[in-house]
Amino acid sequence: RRTIAVVAAALLLPATAAARDDAAIDFTGTYEFAGPLIAIGPCDERINGRWETRCVAFPYNDAGRGLTIDARHDGSVECARDGLARLNTRTLYDIRIEQGADVITIRYQYGDVVRQIFLDGRTPPADTPHTLHGFSTGRIEGDTLVIETTHLAPAFAAIAGDGRIGAPTGTRARIVERWWPAPTPGNLLMDMVLDDPEYYERPFLMHRREWSRIGDHALEPWDCVDASELLFDDAPDLDEFFGNDDDPE
Repeated sequence: RRTIAVVAAALLLPATAAARDDAAIDFTGTYEFAGPLIAIGPCDERINGRWETRCVAFPYNDAGRGLTIDARHDGSVECARDGLARLNTRTLYDIRIEQGADVITIRYQYGDVVRQIFLDGRTPPADTPHTLHGFSTGRIEGDTLVIETTHLAPAFAAIAGDGRIGAPTGTRARIVERWWPAPTPGNLLMDMVLDDPEYYERPFLMHRREWSRIGDHALEPWDCVDASELLFDDAPDLDEFFGNDDDPE
């Protein structure tokens, strides 16, 4: 059953190198979000004016169904970094890709996160720790960059409604990203498939995004505001919270 599911998930992905030119491609550049082609399932959609909270697009198993945390315990509200699955949804912030011969570096403005994707065929050492962004290896298939990430620390990936954060990912999770040129010159498309038998019945396509190349410049530094008081405590003085100065000029 699981083999069939993996094959089915693969059918959602773009055509592989067999149908493409083998010429090398350079992904280097700075990109901004251009739009989602597939949203994060019903949790990202309004139905009849209300947020849908059932996440029926996620193929949860019994362990994953209904597993959420209170948004008050969501570390990102206090500027903590996200796990990889959620990081790839932070589309209000730019990313930068730097491609070398053996390593591709992806920099995220959100959280000042820096990922290294090894292209030299190495495997994770036996003592590799589980971290929020895991251990990533990659390969170029025609005009597509394929990234496989393992050794992920437990995290949650999506808003589940009713003040909850859901879509858990565990230590057995494997994330496969595919980046390839969009029809719009200079743009990139990105698919992300999550395979996590701890919480889901089968691998599934979690995101499909488009990124627009906006240059080759460095990213602006991450400037996070701790929003925990604003969101969860008694309503603060907004001028004080945002540091506004009401002194006359």
